Amino acid sequence: MTEADVNITYETIFEVLMREKGREELQKLEPDFFKSVVVYLKEKRAVIELNSKSADLFAIEEREKTQKQLHNIYSMIRELYTRREKKIVRLALMRARSGSDLVDMSALLDEEKAIFNELVRLFSDYYKGIVGNILKNRLPNVDRRFLNIRDVKRLEDIGGAGSQTRTLRFLHSVPMFVDSRMQVYGPFEEEDIANLPEEVSNVLVDKGRAEEINIGNDHAEDNKPSASAEKA
Repeated sequence: MTEADVNITYETIFEVLMREKGREELQKLEPDFFKSVVVYLKEKRAVIELNSKSADLFAIEEREKTQKQLHNIYSMIRELYTRREKKIVRLALMRARSGSDLVDMSALLDEEKAIFNELVRLFSDYYKGIVGNILKNRLPNVDRRFLNIRDVKRLEDIGGAGSQTRTLRFLHSVPMFVDSRMQVYGPFEEEDIANLPEEVSNVLVDKGRAEEINIGNDHAEDNKPSASAEKA
């Protein structure tokens, strides 16, 4: 595959970097830009390997030239990523603070969208955990994963999920967390009610984050089938 096929050259990478460096906004790239760069780098490596087997003066010069180009390309790619990363952080912060869908995401590559979405969630969670709690006269809570290592080990020791659940009322807000089987729960707010597996419920209750409540027990006997009904 030639450079023309992937539409990437040393000069185009340099131009992309200069454009990103000279403008405030995140610049649009071809959707397969990173893939094309990888193909281009493989071609350059192949040239080096091919010329390394030759003692010809021209081959040696070509190898050294290509090695220098590779070094420069690596530096340009690192700088390009760093500059785009800073802009993505700024966009994510704007989105998290404003809650608006008007933030322009059109220049984000697929890989960068994953970074953007994770940052938006991160900024939102911490803002809510710190400022949101303070404004409600509560202490900041920045524990994004409620289950710590000891809690996860405890759940692993208990065993499988089973079918038993408990109904809980949350006494404090609890960020999203995962159990030992990577099952995601939450986030939950104070006074939220949820039906959760017994193992997870035990941890939440023991840590004082929630309390168990009984729903419908007053009518349990009324709903219990009669002996005649069971025989029928």
